[in-house]
Amino acid sequence: MVTKLYQVVATVAIVALLLAQVVTVAVAATPQLGTNADSAGAPLTDAVRSEPGTVQWYKFKYKFDNSKADNQPSAATVILKMNAAGCVSFAMETPGTLATPAGEKHNPIGIGSPLTKKLPDFDPLNNAKNIANAKDTNQNGTIDDAENPYKQADHGAVQNEQVLIWVGGGRATETFYVVVKNQSKVACTYKLAISGPTISFPATPVAAPTLVTVSAKPGK
Repeated sequence: MVTKLYQVVATVAIVALLLAQVVTVAVAATPQLGTNADSAGAPLTDAVRSEPGTVQWYKFKYKFDNSKADNQPSAATVILKMNAAGCVSFAMETPGTLATPAGEKHNPIGIGSPLTKKLPDFDPLNNAKNIANAKDTNQNGTIDDAENPYKQADHGAVQNEQVLIWVGGGRATETFYVVVKNQSKVACTYKLAISGPTISFPATPVAAPTLVTVSAKPGK
C-alpha cells in the first residue's frame, strides 16, 4: 500500500515538473495598416513595407476654432519619405470626395508633391551676369528682383523625389484620409508623418495578442 502511495506521489511530481516547464506567453499586439476608410488609423512609428499594387489608408481629424470670426486656420502637414523615388504616391481625401457619385469624375483634394528646397547658393558673379542680360521691363532705370532671373523662385530649387509633401487646412473641422498607393513594379519602404497644432488621430486598430506556448528549460 505504501509502495503504491509513493508511486502516485512520484507520478504527480513528474507531471507538475513537466507542466512547470511549459509556459504560455502572449505576443504583443501589433498595429494594423488600414486597407480602406473604415480601417484607417494613425501613421505607424516604424517604416512600412509596400508591395506592388497595395493601398494603405491613414486618417486624422483637423479642427478649426470658429469661436472668433477673425481666427485663422492652421496648417496640417503630411510628409512621406520613401527609400526609392517614385515607388509610392499619396492622395488626400475627405468624406466628401469619397462620396463622389458613381459615374462622376473623382478628384482628391490634393496629392503629395516632391519636396522642393531652394538652395542658399547665391553667387555674385552669376547674379551680375543675369543682371547684365536682364531687361528693365518697368523702365525704372534698374533691374529689380522681379526682373532678375537669378532671383526667381525656381532658381536654385531642387526637388527631392523621395520625399512627398502636402500642406493644407481650412475654415472648417474636417476628417482627412491619406491614401498611399504603390503603383510601381517593386516593393519599397516608407515612413509617414502627419503634424499640425490642431490635428488628432483615431485609435489605431491592433491585432489580438497571439498566445504562444514555449518550453522553459529547468534551472541549473
